[in-house]
Amino acid sequence: MIKDTMSVFFIKVFTIASSFVVMVILARGLGAENRGIFSALLVVPQLVIALTEGGMRQAGTYFIGKREISESKVLGALILFLSIASIFGSFLIYFSLDFNSFELGKEYLFPLLLIYFLNLSLNLIKGVYLGLGKIKKYNSAVHIQQTIYMSIVLLLYFYEELTLENTLFSLIIGLIVSFVLNLYYLVRNTTVILSLDFSTMIIMLKKSWMYALVFFLILSNYKIDIIFLTSWSTLEQVGIYTISTQIADMLWQLPAAFVVVIMSNASRSVENDNWYCKVVFLTKINLYITCLLSFVFVVFGGFFVNIIFGVEYAYSYNVMCYLLPGVILMTLFKTLNADFAGNGKAHVGLYIMGPAVMINILMNYFLIPGYGAIGAAISSSISYSVSGIISVFLYSRIRNVPVGKIIMISMKEIKGNYKELIR
Repeated sequence: MIKDTMSVFFIKVFTIASSFVVMVILARGLGAENRGIFSALLVVPQLVIALTEGGMRQAGTYFIGKREISESKVLGALILFLSIASIFGSFLIYFSLDFNSFELGKEYLFPLLLIYFLNLSLNLIKGVYLGLGKIKKYNSAVHIQQTIYMSIVLLLYFYEELTLENTLFSLIIGLIVSFVLNLYYLVRNTTVILSLDFSTMIIMLKKSWMYALVFFLILSNYKIDIIFLTSWSTLEQVGIYTISTQIADMLWQLPAAFVVVIMSNASRSVENDNWYCKVVFLTKINLYITCLLSFVFVVFGGFFVNIIFGVEYAYSYNVMCYLLPGVILMTLFKTLNADFAGNGKAHVGLYIMGPAVMINILMNYFLIPGYGAIGAAISSSISYSVSGIISVFLYSRIRNVPVGKIIMISMKEIKGNYKELIR
């Protein structure tokens, strides 16, 4: 597993670096208000993708990895589903723009529809990569898009042409190139004859609808704050909060590398106690790394935010400090839930995210009108913490692993797992 993880580690380093560059450039180039508008716009296709993807990415990973259905039927079902979901999702985006509170209307409809379709397509392709065990290809799909996006944004910033419209254009160009290259790779390396079988799509949806519901709840828990901030606070507060959540996301990048490997290996493995030991060990490693990074941010973050992002975003440090406890505990959910999802137990995520989302919504309702971004951070932090705590207790019960073993680590355990994980 460590070999797989190290193969994507350097890609993750690049992803963190490029994401950081883009984050800084957009913050400085757009300013807090336009940065807030950009986030508020993107949350629309992001949530619609989560709702309409139907868990088919995870289903593709599962059925291709387990070989329960022929590869030709799975790929055909994914194409058929993409066609239907694209039409339904486009209508949702069209009508959702009537409810934005900053009166942008339909002028951004076409770029948002493109972003929706391209992201949905790439998500399904990534699911196929994971099912085939092609971890490097999975990461290159992200790598290509991010490289192009970063390059165009840098050029626009250098020539002082970084507007909201041009930023959306940069994102779309990166997505188009990534989509074309990944589609070409699949066509060139797939020898099967596609079978557009509607019944196969239904079978996959029956397997994946729970993935879809859980994924929608997970993304809603991350993004719902932006919707409420847009409605009940100012766009400047949205921009400030966005910077804080992006910093939090960077802290999660290393755990994300482990999660990708867990999902891919779990879909192709037979459940056994040795596998659970690996997952538990990686969970603890992720937790302690995130704790360390969070401590570093608390000590140096104030200076870091002022120098890198500018005085306009100084308040983001305070917001991030309220987020950190939840960010740390959410790492537990991210890793443990990957094992549940990879082994066909997606319904467990519903027991975790259902209460977490409800808590987030209720606390946002009471805190955002009075406290803005700080209120959103407190709400998210508590919600994230609940997710992490519940996931530990459920994993302990389902896998018959003591709670203490999931959290506490020893040098003996590190030495005992190192050789096994390298295989």
